[in-house]
Amino acid sequence: MRNVQLVGMLAVIGVLGSAAWAVPANTLTAEEREAGFVQLFDGKTLTGWDGNPKFWSVVDGAIVGRTTPENPTQGNTFLIWREGLLCDFELRLSWKIEGGNSGVQYRSRDYGNWVVGGYQADIDANHRYTGILYEERARGIMVNRGEKVERGSGQSVVVDKISSDVAVAEAVDRDGWNEYVITARGNTLTQTLNGVPTMMLIDNEKAKAADCGVLALQLHAGPPMTVRFRSIRLKRFAPEAGESLFDGQTLTGWKRHDGLPDHGVNGKWYVEDGAIVGMQDPPGQGGFLTTFRTFKDFEFECETRVDWPFDSGVFLRVGPDGKSHQVTIDYRDGGDIGGIYCPWTQGFVHECPEGIKHFKKGAWNHLKISCQGEPARIQVWINGTQVTDFQHTAASTKGVPPEGTLCLQVHPGGEGYDQSKAKFRNLRIRELPTGTR
Repeated sequence: MRNVQLVGMLAVIGVLGSAAWAVPANTLTAEEREAGFVQLFDGKTLTGWDGNPKFWSVVDGAIVGRTTPENPTQGNTFLIWREGLLCDFELRLSWKIEGGNSGVQYRSRDYGNWVVGGYQADIDANHRYTGILYEERARGIMVNRGEKVERGSGQSVVVDKISSDVAVAEAVDRDGWNEYVITARGNTLTQTLNGVPTMMLIDNEKAKAADCGVLALQLHAGPPMTVRFRSIRLKRFAPEAGESLFDGQTLTGWKRHDGLPDHGVNGKWYVEDGAIVGMQDPPGQGGFLTTFRTFKDFEFECETRVDWPFDSGVFLRVGPDGKSHQVTIDYRDGGDIGGIYCPWTQGFVHECPEGIKHFKKGAWNHLKISCQGEPARIQVWINGTQVTDFQHTAASTKGVPPEGTLCLQVHPGGEGYDQSKAKFRNLRIRELPTGTR
């Protein structure tokens, strides 16, 4: 019975993925739109993607990676999607290859200089390896075609067959477009190719398994080759433990907010010792670091360490003009930590005199925020103690959108602020069903 359920589930995924072939490239089907898929490639530009321009371009509605005898790559190079980390998701995309080797990286680690490592749905021009799961710069071949594998304590065990090597090989269109469907939920990864299940991995090797990471497309070193990708569609699933918003190494998924009316778009943001660091730059000038993604109802957690004196905060449901809900981290004489401030609209709507009593000086502090409903109910915990439980009214939340990005702040001005820093690490978010309280 277990085998029937497994094959049935993968077959359904394959059928759903193949439905996209009935519509023009780089568009969503009605079913995909209803299911919550979004497009990661606009069919015209590399907006949202980052790679060496020597090798990557857009031609005839497809992302093209190409090497030539005159323009080889000295090592594997990647086109990285910069608009967020992927945790639990379903990814659908079409590909076509001429020579060489490629692949789709997911939940991968960004090493810098367009190099990544992690899980890879392999694409091989000879189609000997197309469909396997390979782990770039790590454990190598994880699952061969047609296998279901459980991995733990450095050993892989084939526990079932979900198809066959022959079936996967026969599914490949060697001269045309092929459709990958890649699904990651918890420690379980699956891949299908043109509707045929290619592999399943249950990765229980906790020290090496990845629960989140970047998405990237590979251009392999070696003989000249060309690989094309189009119709890249993503649906996220909300993990029970939440999703990481920060990989500890890069600002993937974040950018400066450039629409603030008088706050400035300056400030310096960088990564140091596994934390996002913000400071004024030039002195006296601040700004917001914002996620690309938007959120509505959610719980957010992080650790923060703020120098004295400084003014920072976490901004919720941020709109294009900065109107939002700020949870204050105003760490100075007369400041407020854990209060609610609505910039460029209602100002302070809730002060929190208790917050600073629970905020540890010169140490990392755990911050938890819940934002639910409309008008929003906002709750704040500092180091495990609830310090705020504020219910907005229609009047107090006027001008703030019901959905927006999440931002970190470096406040402008302030005597002594120019030498201070705000640090954030272990940032996670858990989206909640709309309407819960």
